[in-house]
Amino acid sequence: AIQNLVASIEADEVFGPVTRTDAPTGVAILLETGINFDAQSDTAIEALDRLRKEYIPAAFGSQSGVVAVTGDTAYVSDYADMIGRWT
Repeated sequence: AIQNLVASIEADEVFGPVTRTDAPTGVAILLETGINFDAQSDTAIEALDRLRKEYIPAAFGSQSGVVAVTGDTAYVSDYADMIGRWT
């Protein structure tokens, strides 16, 4: 699943290279990549949506819930979604 996710991310020109760090216990893996656009741009938000709605589900299937996406773009998008729901 990890290799499939990395391949999807690296094939998308909006994202930068992916680095992988495995936890010493083997229970977690950190994948890091950048977005080659301003974190608040429409392009970055669309890339985040692809990551969350296409790439992660395609790689992890029913286990998609174990994957967390963080970073500036995720923060901006999640904050806007939360404010939209509560106001």
